[in-house]
Amino acid sequence: MERKKAGSEDWAITAARQFAASASGRGLAIPVDAVAEVFRQIETIDVDLSGIERVYNTEEAAQFFDKSPQWMYWAMKPRDDGGGGWFYYPADDDHAEPWLIEPERRGAKGIRRFNLKVIQDMAVSLYQKGGMRSIDELQEIIKRVQLARTGRWAPEPPKKKTRRKRKPKAEASLKNGSVGQESA
Repeated sequence: MERKKAGSEDWAITAARQFAASASGRGLAIPVDAVAEVFRQIETIDVDLSGIERVYNTEEAAQFFDKSPQWMYWAMKPRDDGGGGWFYYPADDDHAEPWLIEPERRGAKGIRRFNLKVIQDMAVSLYQKGGMRSIDELQEIIKRVQLARTGRWAPEPPKKKTRRKRKPKAEASLKNGSVGQESA
């Protein structure tokens, strides 16, 4: 059997060796090649998630509309509260007046979770209230919803929130010229 160069070893062999090493500490003899083959097979298994409804956070839902998360928060707020008031179901037999389209909320903080039905209803409401320039915009959003339903379109993953590094206090005070000056 031909040996590979050091550092180019297959991930499954490395993982199998680690597994075998931890098992040998408990007195078990593990065949490394066989375990590596099992690891490779596990990696190729396709998991069917077709029966599970995908939910989206606010940042992901905003991408269906080509908008920012801030715009989504504003557009979901009723006009009486300083928002855009764009997302309402029309009045019907059960409701005398239009009522707010609300995504499901989860957890103690009430984090919004949007499913594709809610996103599509929001798009139709936005169009009907005049929040889109043309029907082409509505068609584009509905197309994204349909493609997402089949798994052929997905919003970009949310960006990691990074904190700006603060300058150490010594640097900040040097900038102000206060270090080294004696008070009179």
